Amino acid sequence: MKKIIAALSACVIAPICAGSTVHAESDDASADKFVYRISGEDAYIYYYEGTDAVLSIPSEINGHAVVGIDENVFMGLEGLTEVIIPDSVKTIGSRAFSACPNLKTVTIGNSVSEIGSFAFSACPELQEIKVDDKNESFSSLNSSLTDESGTTLLLYAGANEAVIPDSVTSIGTGAFLGKTGLTSAIIPDKAEYIGDYAFSGCTALKSISIPNSVSYTGANCFMSCSELESVTLSQNTKAIPDNIFRSCSSLDDILIPRSVTSIGTDAFLGCTELSGIYIPENTAGIDNCGIGKYYNIRSGEIENIENFTVYGKIGSSAQDYCETNDIDFQSFMLGDVNKDGVLDGTDATLTLQEYTIVLSGMEANFKAYEKAAADYNFDGIVDGTDATLILTEYTRIISQIPE
Repeated sequence: MKKIIAALSACVIAPICAGSTVHAESDDASADKFVYRISGEDAYIYYYEGTDAVLSIPSEINGHAVVGIDENVFMGLEGLTEVIIPDSVKTIGSRAFSACPNLKTVTIGNSVSEIGSFAFSACPELQEIKVDDKNESFSSLNSSLTDESGTTLLLYAGANEAVIPDSVTSIGTGAFLGKTGLTSAIIPDKAEYIGDYAFSGCTALKSISIPNSVSYTGANCFMSCSELESVTLSQNTKAIPDNIFRSCSSLDDILIPRSVTSIGTDAFLGCTELSGIYIPENTAGIDNCGIGKYYNIRSGEIENIENFTVYGKIGSSAQDYCETNDIDFQSFMLGDVNKDGVLDGTDATLTLQEYTIVLSGMEANFKAYEKAAADYNFDGIVDGTDATLILTEYTRIISQIPE
C-alpha cells in the first residue's frame, strides 16, 4: 500500500483548489477532527485527525459552508470503510481518498461538479459509489462512477469479475487503478478510448481483450499487472504508448497489430516471460527500452532479456532497434508458422489445429510469432479461414500460378 501511495503522490496533477487566494491559518474545527482553511466565506477541508470507519463530511464548520475537500486529505486511511459527502461540497481534490484499503462505499452529494485525478483510486475493496440523482455532473451506473451521460467510466466499483456496461464508450484515467483483486474485465464492443493508468496495478488480472472499436489505449495502462499473461489488442491500435506493459512480468502472449506505427519508451520493460515478439513493418519507431529489456536489481542496470528474439522485416525499424541494442533479430514470413523458412501444408495444418484447440476451450499453444504468421488475413485472430488461405497460397506456389 505504501508503494501505491508513493506512486499516486508522484503524479503531477494541478491542485483542485488552485484558484483560492485567501488562506486562513489552520484551526481545529468545531466539527471535531477536521482541520480547514477559509477562502472568502467558504471552508475547505485540508487535514483530518480522526480514525473513524464511517466518515461523514460536515456541510458547515463554524458558520462556513464546506464547499471543498483538498487533495490528499484522507489518503491512505486504513480504517476508513464508508464516506458520505454532503450536498454543500462542490470539489474533491486529487487523491483525496486514494489508497484507502478498506473503503467500500462512497456517497456523493448533488453539488459535486469537479473530482480531481485519482481521488478514489487504489481502493481495492470499493464496492459501491452512490451519486445523488440531482447531481448534474456525475452519475452512478451499476455502482460505479460515470460522467452525467453514463458514457465515460470514471471509477469502477464492484465485483472482481468486471462487466463494463454497454453504454460506456470511454474508460477514464485510473478507472481500475489499484483494484488488486480484479481477475477479469469485459470491455464493451462500443468502447473507443481507454485512458492512462486505467488498469495499472491490477495485480490479479490474468488476461484482457480489447475490442477493435478501441482506437486509443493510454500510457501506463497495464503497468505493474504482475499476473497478466495474455493480451489481445485492438486491430485499430495506432501506438503502443510509454510504460503500457511495464513490469508485466508474467506477460508471455501478445500480438502487435499491423496498424501500430510506434512503440513508446519502456513499453515492455520488465516483461521477462516474453521470449520474443513480432514487430510489424509499419512500425516506424521504437523508443528507448521499448522491447526486450528489464531492470536487473542486482546490477542496478537496464539489461537485455536473455534469449529474446524480435521478428520483423529485413531493413525495418525493428531490425535497426535490435542492431542498436544487441538483440537477436530474425526475418518474419507471413504463413510460415513453424519457422522453417517455407510456407507449406504443414503450416496450414498447424493453423487449423490451433483453431480447433481454441474452439474447444483449451489453452492456446501459439505465442507471438506463431499468431502473427498464422493470421494470414490480418484480422487479429487465428481461424479456419487463415488455414485455408495458407493452403491456397501453398498450392499456388507449388503450381507456379502467378499471384
